[in-house]
Amino acid sequence: MHTKLNTLIERAHPSLYHLLEQLQREVAEVDRDIGKLQPGYSPPTKKRKYTQMESLIARIVQNYENIKHKGIL
Repeated sequence: MHTKLNTLIERAHPSLYHLLEQLQREVAEVDRDIGKLQPGYSPPTKKRKYTQMESLIARIVQNYENIKHKGIL
C-alpha cells in the first residue's frame, strides 16, 4: 500500500490540494474497477500467446504429477 501511495502521489511533500486530487482519481479508478466486476461484464480475453503458455505449464505440471506418482522421482 505504501508503494502504491507513493506512486500515486509522485511527490515527496505534496500539497493538500495535490494529495486530495490524486486520492479522488484513485477512488474514481477503484469505482470503475468495481463496476466492471458487476454481473454481465465480460473480462477482456487473454492474448493467444498467454493462453498457450498457460496450457503448456498445465501439461508440464500434469506430467510431473504423473511421474511423481509412479515413483520415478
